[in-house]
Parts: sequence; C-alpha cells; structure tokens
Amino acid sequence: MMNRKIMRLGYEALILAGLLSVSPIANAANEVFDRGNWGKSFEQDKSEVQVSGDRAIERRRVTITQTIKDRKGPSIYRDDVEFEKLRRTRIDQKTEELIKQLENLINRPGQQNRAGELNMRLAELYYERAQGIAATEADAWEKQMRAFDALSEEQRKRTARPSLKTPQADAYRRKALKLYAELERQSRGSDHGARQMIRRDEVLFFLGSTLLDLGQRKQGLPYFDELVNDFPKSGRAFAARLTLADLLFEESKYEKALSHFLRIAAGESAPPDSQNLKPYALYKLAWCYLNTTQYD
Repeated sequence: MMNRKIMRLGYEALILAGLLSVSPIANAANEVFDRGNWGKSFEQDKSEVQVSGDRAIERRRVTITQTIKDRKGPSIYRDDVEFEKLRRTRIDQKTEELIKQLENLINRPGQQNRAGELNMRLAELYYERAQGIAATEADAWEKQMRAFDALSEEQRKRTARPSLKTPQADAYRRKALKLYAELERQSRGSDHGARQMIRRDEVLFFLGSTLLDLGQRKQGLPYFDELVNDFPKSGRAFAARLTLADLLFEESKYEKALSHFLRIAAGESAPPDSQNLKPYALYKLAWCYLNTTQYD
C-alpha cells in the first residue's frame, strides 16, 4: 500500500515538472528572474521606444525654405505702348475731323443765332487738339533727353541740353485763345452770355488754362479768381481753385493761397474723384502757415 502511494506521488511530480518545463508562465518567470536577461530586455525595449520617438519627431518636422527675390517695377510692354500711340492718333484724327466740320458749319449762312454755342465747341476742340499734339511733342522731347543722358560727360559739355518745345500745340492754343477771348467779351453782361448760349464759367476756366499753357501766368490768374468767386457752384470751380492756390503759392502769396487750400482740404465743391487731394492741400497748408510764421 505504501509503495503504491510513493509511486503515485513520483508520477505526479514527473507530470508537474513536465508542465512547468513547457508552460509560458514558466518561461516568463525564468525571464523575469534572470537578472541579466531582464536588464538586457529592458534596455532593448527602451532603445526601441527612443528610436520610435525619434522617428515620430522626424515625421512631424517641417522644413520651410524662403526665397527672396528683388522686386522690380511694373513692366510696360511694347504692345501697350503701341496701342496707346494708336489710340491717341485716332483721337487726334477724329478731333481734326470735327474741327473742320464745325469751321464749315460756322461759315454757313443762318448760323448767327448759334454762333456762341458753335464757337464754344470749336474753342474746346482747339484746346483738346492742342493737348493731344503737346503729348506727342513731349514724347519726342523725352527721347531727346534719353539720348542726351546717354552721352559722356565730355559730350554733354559740347551739346546743348534739349528743351521742351511745343510749336504745333501752341498754334492750336492761340486759335483757342482767340475764340475764348471773344467769348469772354460777349459774356460780360448780367446774364453771363446765356442768351447767346455761352457758359461764362467754362469760358473763364479754359481761357485761364490756355494762357497758362502759353506761359502767360499773370494774365490767366484773374480768370480763375473770377470763376471761384462768381461761380462757386460751377463744375469747374474746384479745379480752378486748386490751380489758383498753386499759382499764388508759387508767387509766395501765402496768405491768399492759404484760404484756398483751406477750402480744398474741407472738400468744398469737390467732385467725388477729387477726395484724394485733401492730403496735398493739408501739406500745402502747413507750408503756408510756416511761411507766414503761424506756428500754432
């Protein structure tokens, strides 16, 4: 009986030993209690975590490259320049055609009642034609200036500096001046030329402007002065006041210029597209105050 119990215990011990030898629990226990292997495994896991973390950081890293380029001014293409010249030429041709038609119409019998209206329109066309021709003559002068600037210093000493001359434009300006002077004389009555279909405010503005273009500044100034004083609601009043203020400023008449620049800065009778002139008027006002020792 005793022998059977011993044999049975030995058999159970063998079975338990076999189970422990193949059990994952046993393997895990061996790894945990094996100090050398456990330390090595921990260091390996830590290394893998470190590598994994570094890779994650690398994936999130962003490289920004900024390229700095020099800014250049807007380029004007040759086609644009040619188109502008063609447009200007076309306008000049059309203006010339209208001038001839009006000149013929004025000379026809029975147009005396419309003489004021027709002469105003003809004078305006002369003025516009002069402006167009003056632009063309200015282009030619700019080419001469570029050629002059390209010369060496020694060549410049021997070469006369080009000056801006507009003989063809001046010829049309004199035609306009003759008509505007006659219209100004005809519109001096109490009705300001209304019965003859003349707008005196328009006449005053273009008469003064034509005189300025011809270099007769002193003669043109009174017409602008009359326009702003007698026709303050005219559509030409704001431009006339600005011209008058600049003329007075250039002649060092700062007290008179000051009152005009104040009204310009306040936007009196200003058209919608003239609001950007306020900073300019304030700038001129500051100089008027300084030159009249009004520092406060």
